[in-house]
Amino acid sequence: MILAKPAIDARGHRPVSRGRETYTPTRYVPPPISGGGRYRGRPTQAPAKGPQEEEKVEHPEAGGCTHASEQMGILCPTGCELKTTLVKQERNVKQAMADLKPQVDDLSQSTNNVYNYVDSMSNALRERQLVINGKECEDIFRRGGKDSQMYMIQPDSFYPPYKVFCDQSTQNGGWLLIQNRMDGSVDFGRRWDEYRLGFGNVAFDVGKGHCETPGEYWLGNNRISQLTKMGPTEVLIEMEDWAGSKVYAQYRQFTIQSETSNYILAINDYSGTAGNTFLEGSTQLYGENRTMTIHNGMMFSTYDRDNDNWTPGDPSKQCAKEDGGGWWYNRCHSANPNGRYYMGGAYTQHMAKHGTDDGVVWMNWKGSWYSLKTISMKIRPYFAPSKECEDIFRRGGKDSQMYMIQPDSFYPPYKVFCDQSTQNGGWLLIQNRMDGSVDFGRRWDEYRLGFGNVAFDVGKGHCETPGEYWLGNNRISQLTKMGPTEVLIEMEDWAGSKVYAQYRQFTIQSETSNYILAINDYSGTAGNTFLEGSTQLYGENRTMTIHNGMMFSTYDRDNDNWTPGDPSKQCAKEDGGGWWYNRCHSANPNGRYYMGGAYTQHMAKHGTDDGVVWMNWKGSWYSLKTISMKIRPYFAPNNNRVVSQYTDSLEEQHAYVKETVDTVFPSNIRVLHGVLEKVRLKIQKLEKAIQVQREGCQEPCKTTCPIPVVSGKECEDIFRRGGKDSQMYMIQPDSFYPPYKVFCDQSTQNGGWLLIQNRMDGSVDFGRRWDEYRLGFGNVAFDVGKGHCETPGEYWLGNNRISQLTKMGPTEVLIEMEDWAGSKVYAQYRQFTIQSETSNYILAINDYSGTAGNTFLEGSTQLYGENRTMTIHNGMMFSTYDRDNDNWTPGDPSKQCAKEDGGGWWYNRCHSANPNGRYYMGGAYTQHMAKHGTDDGVVWMNWKGSWYSLKTISMKIRPYFAPS
Repeated sequence: MILAKPAIDARGHRPVSRGRETYTPTRYVPPPISGGGRYRGRPTQAPAKGPQEEEKVEHPEAGGCTHASEQMGILCPTGCELKTTLVKQERNVKQAMADLKPQVDDLSQSTNNVYNYVDSMSNALRERQLVINGKECEDIFRRGGKDSQMYMIQPDSFYPPYKVFCDQSTQNGGWLLIQNRMDGSVDFGRRWDEYRLGFGNVAFDVGKGHCETPGEYWLGNNRISQLTKMGPTEVLIEMEDWAGSKVYAQYRQFTIQSETSNYILAINDYSGTAGNTFLEGSTQLYGENRTMTIHNGMMFSTYDRDNDNWTPGDPSKQCAKEDGGGWWYNRCHSANPNGRYYMGGAYTQHMAKHGTDDGVVWMNWKGSWYSLKTISMKIRPYFAPSKECEDIFRRGGKDSQMYMIQPDSFYPPYKVFCDQSTQNGGWLLIQNRMDGSVDFGRRWDEYRLGFGNVAFDVGKGHCETPGEYWLGNNRISQLTKMGPTEVLIEMEDWAGSKVYAQYRQFTIQSETSNYILAINDYSGTAGNTFLEGSTQLYGENRTMTIHNGMMFSTYDRDNDNWTPGDPSKQCAKEDGGGWWYNRCHSANPNGRYYMGGAYTQHMAKHGTDDGVVWMNWKGSWYSLKTISMKIRPYFAPNNNRVVSQYTDSLEEQHAYVKETVDTVFPSNIRVLHGVLEKVRLKIQKLEKAIQVQREGCQEPCKTTCPIPVVSGKECEDIFRRGGKDSQMYMIQPDSFYPPYKVFCDQSTQNGGWLLIQNRMDGSVDFGRRWDEYRLGFGNVAFDVGKGHCETPGEYWLGNNRISQLTKMGPTEVLIEMEDWAGSKVYAQYRQFTIQSETSNYILAINDYSGTAGNTFLEGSTQLYGENRTMTIHNGMMFSTYDRDNDNWTPGDPSKQCAKEDGGGWWYNRCHSANPNGRYYMGGAYTQHMAKHGTDDGVVWMNWKGSWYSLKTISMKIRPYFAPS
């Protein structure tokens, strides 16, 4: 029996006829993908009252003549009718605008002081409130938390967040303080449970409004264990004596096991100035005695739980009791950071409670009877040496200076100079000439391995000035074969003029091919010598100076094209350096260095143009002052690099500001503000409509759009790469498949949304076959005259693509809809996954919020009991009119939801939501209008019922970021 009233029973289900049919209950629902996402989340502002509502001008799909807006009241016909109607409408609009503008001006002036006050309040709030959280301090650093102070972290969403102190300045920041001793204010002689949970004072405020000074504390073994097991972790131990001297010990591998293993310590890969106590024990001792002081591999001990190696089971011989704190004692220690705090440094057996060296000790620096003034232990995720300068840039190394890189883990790291400022950085210097201090007339082996001075320090404490050097052909070859590479060649003459040559394709083959040069795609101001040769020459003579495709030559290995095999005719001998000589050159960056610029045949060693030459700029007889060659991975158009992966979303703070404004200012100010915004939008909308009408009727309609510069794996990736405009982009989630076009909404809820479905004007038929839904159909976007596709069309992205995108990691979906009166609601699900075609694209969805009603999980609220259950979409397979997977009498071709309800969908028996149904103009429709007499419109039953077809509905997805 159907419990809903017949007047509102929209046949969103198919009633069970008992005794004749059976109902298959909702099948097992595969859980949506959850857990760690493919990104650390960007801070986002949760919607306070639903998604932000923005007025939109409706347009048709690409290929048709552009519509007018609603206010214009016409559909853009052609010829005289259009002209007459347009002129008439324009007169009315202009008069309306003239009447409205004085009111806008008055309102704007009256609310100006309010805006200024809110801005100042917002700025003050930014200064004194920190809202940046993360999984740990490195995560916080990447999200914009660059100040060293106390923060909240939440490594695991199943456990509550807690306070830590983050050091964001030492070694580029990201350090989480797990232990700190500085003044003896906290007793570290604690029980097992206290060390397990943590104790002390994380940080305190010294009058600046935030906690920027760490206190004495132990973070807690449970937390330290959890943090170190999230991934490779390094630890930095810094210490200071009472005379102000400082040393450190750093270990690149640091893990603490769980409590079930008594928090066993695993540590390795030492560097520093304090001495390697954890792995080597005390250098004051020898043999077995020294081995007894090694801490690596030890379990944690406290005075009430003895796990040391000093006569286990004997309560009279416990290191933790004698040495004053909890630690990874052996028998007993070479380091004792949690020992008793003695003022002044030196202490004696008589001062010690048990006569033992129980102070804050690091034996390999100050010995057993000197208690340090300060010691701290900090951890952060360990980053293996970067592969190249672009990798360093992405990890936060934004300063141009010398770094260590390791492109291949099978070979040791080496030093390079990274230019992180030119053209957004990421450049690795492979060659540099600047003063003639290094001779470039070298042998093959020297060019193979590299030579010269990478960089030097000019007094700032780091090597920020590059020297003259050649990186080495082996290394250059390896770097350019890691992926598409571009090269930038910058040069300067002796008068200070500068030019450059840039090639988007640059590869050096291996030594077995004599490092053949492959280069292409020139741009710049210096002249294209590599591909075109010298412009001073013609015909064959010019061709002989092209460098592309040449092998590398040195004076002891001749691979040029100048009479091969004749030792008297070798370009490298005559022209002063190793290079990709032809017969011989149009560019000679590794030639002899001549001071002053111009030089002559008499000055040249062999009477040839052997200087540091770029012929297409300064000719053959001018030796440049500086020239450098830099490489970096090439980012093709639509595949730009991520310059900054995390940003601090200050919008999260505005809720507080808004609340304050609501309390402080009278309601009439808020009303005026709302009126002002609506009037402004009206004027802008009318002006835009007139312009669109004129352009659309005077010029041919545009059917194609330019491809935007930025691209990525999906829209969130594009947003992070700088694509902040809502428009059409190219994405490529999987490099094994070609890229494709999508529309990205980069404004709603901080952007990153990828439009997978859109209905707006009924221009596209959604009653499609299985294969069409599998591959996708419709018009992604079209251009309304701005030169890019900023208006989405009606389309379905394709089930294969949707499935792939939702299985890349946790995904959320946002469904926005509007009725014909302009009211808007939304439904948002934090978990959304579509299985593959082999499972018929089963829908798994969960975690609802919104204003539209939870149709996917609860079914239609107009129905009850089993009838309502039949309209739940979660767990359903996808159905189309030519492939029936619904629950309405499976196998009976006369009872198919997709046939009756007008589109492909996750039908049950049949629906409570039907976004892909038939499009009815105006909203309300009847059984007589419906093709099969069923509620086959664009329906969301829990908002507008079964017999109201929505004006617009869209579905958007993005990676789900759990709250920080």
